[in-house]
Amino acid sequence: MTAATLLRQLADTINRRYRRGHIDISAAPVDIAGVPGVNLFDHTRPGRPRPLDTVWHVAAGQPLPSGDGRARVAVFVWGPAYNWTAPTTDVGWAATAVARTAGRWPDQSPGRPPHRQAGGR
Repeated sequence: MTAATLLRQLADTINRRYRRGHIDISAAPVDIAGVPGVNLFDHTRPGRPRPLDTVWHVAAGQPLPSGDGRARVAVFVWGPAYNWTAPTTDVGWAATAVARTAGRWPDQSPGRPPHRQAGGR
């Protein structure tokens, strides 16, 4: 499966949960200079959704954008310093992790999901 397809599945899962009222973020697939990603939007405040974060795909063996080594398996990465990762093999779990941690540093994340670190950290 391509990175764009995996990211689209992630965005679809996040948006389905948002529409059902389970989470307060939505997602939009983007393509930035040929690189697919998913922009996340916060809906916790009245008015327009606020940009929150972007999720990227890192293939197995590729460098992590955080500078913390290489991904051992294909992962989604996000966070203020790309400090969160989730394996692409479980899009549902990744959507839950993204919803709980988007835009947060690890020490700011109440109720953090179990951190199934897939990268080289």
